Amino acid sequence: MDLLETEDVVFSLNRHRNQDSKSVAKAYFSSVTDLKTEGKYRIIVDLEKGNADFPYFMSDSHAAIIPAGTTNFDDGIGTGGYILENFNAGVRSLVKRNPNYWKEGRAHFDEIEILSVADNTARTNALQTKTIDAMNRCDLKTADLFKRQPGINVIRTTGSKHYTFPMRTDLAPFNNNDVRLALKYAINREELLKIVLRGYGSIGNDTPIGPTYQYFAKDIPQRSYDPDKAKFHFKKAGLSNHTFTIHASEAAFSGGEEAALLYSEHARQAGINIKIIRSPKDGYWKSIWMKKPWSIEIFLKCIFLIPRMCL
Repeated sequence: MDLLETEDVVFSLNRHRNQDSKSVAKAYFSSVTDLKTEGKYRIIVDLEKGNADFPYFMSDSHAAIIPAGTTNFDDGIGTGGYILENFNAGVRSLVKRNPNYWKEGRAHFDEIEILSVADNTARTNALQTKTIDAMNRCDLKTADLFKRQPGINVIRTTGSKHYTFPMRTDLAPFNNNDVRLALKYAINREELLKIVLRGYGSIGNDTPIGPTYQYFAKDIPQRSYDPDKAKFHFKKAGLSNHTFTIHASEAAFSGGEEAALLYSEHARQAGINIKIIRSPKDGYWKSIWMKKPWSIEIFLKCIFLIPRMCL
């Protein structure tokens, strides 16, 4: 495995910038006017205008760096702790330790086999019978049971997801800020965290930036469940007799329908009626999400329970 060099970065970015490129990251680098190297460790990127988000574009998963001159993109060549030996999408991956890995004290295993087991019951049984050594995305309903089982360790870390109730603010009535405030105050986040996530998460505060991120604003006062404030803003919006409709599905996240039901019960205490439409998993992301004015979803940020405004 070769060492990462500046030419590799330039080559990789230019693949996205190519006029005929079909890369989903092409738009990220459309403002780049020139790329050049300066010595072994410096790359100069010229932009047509200032872009504060450019450093984050560089860290996007689609912007992975590959060796200059690469023509076979199935080998998974990188500078990580492991070298890809075999990959069968949705079935199995096999990697071996990179003997030239640049980080000391990392990449402890000689070989790792990763299996894709979609069925949660099968995954759980495989762990309990020691057919597998570890699994991720443990079902929250069984996490506490695992804690009591000898030989199994439940490791909990702050995640990179957040669970949301996004509204299309380009459509009425969600283009009214008082409507949005009413619904923010009408949700009992603590109860959702306790019942839906079984306590495995943290309370959101109407922002997708969680505590794992550098710019997490921990000093913003927490917005809490307040039926009286919800009533105030609901009345101010002039929608006293309005019934909101939210589309919920287990396709969005496990417990999504239960979360929507609890939300409607919380809102009822503020005189707000929410009608729940249970949508099938098939076609949810194509036909419901961002098509209907109000739905539920999960984003790869921090584990949050928040009604998020989607523009």
